[in-house]
Amino acid sequence: MNIQSEAKRHTKPKPHNQQGTSQFNGLAVIFQLLSEVVPPQYFDRLFGGSTLGGLLVFAYWYWSNVYSQFPSESIAFPNYVIPAIAVVLLGMFYFSVRTEAQCPNCDTAFALRRTEREVERDHFSNEADDLLVRREEWCTRCSFENEDEFWRKDPDQRSPGQ
Repeated sequence: MNIQSEAKRHTKPKPHNQQGTSQFNGLAVIFQLLSEVVPPQYFDRLFGGSTLGGLLVFAYWYWSNVYSQFPSESIAFPNYVIPAIAVVLLGMFYFSVRTEAQCPNCDTAFALRRTEREVERDHFSNEADDLLVRREEWCTRCSFENEDEFWRKDPDQRSPGQ
């Protein structure tokens, strides 16, 4: 909290980060529907293997082209590197959604949903507002529910110096 600027407290609740939570919930629903047809272990192997393969392709390109021609400023960028990077990013994305959407109570993959809403806002004249955000999480398979409140800076505002 900045001591030089005066804070004005606003307590009108408003939705916060609805786009991020709806995208998270939508992806979790898609993967949950897929995991009802195919067990998540197979997805783990598929995405894990493809991520490892993409990393190996990228390492091969680095070793054969970049490392061997290091003093030279011209480095060839073959066509197979871009799909390898895309496969690695897709695998990392899958595993991040899987870990974030796994219920801590019943360990069901892609069963956790969440909403976030702004509870309170401290308005500062010279910097981004401080937001008190309430995150509610619940499981679609068991009776797990969790509620957490935390402070963070408003991501939609920029400080004057930025």
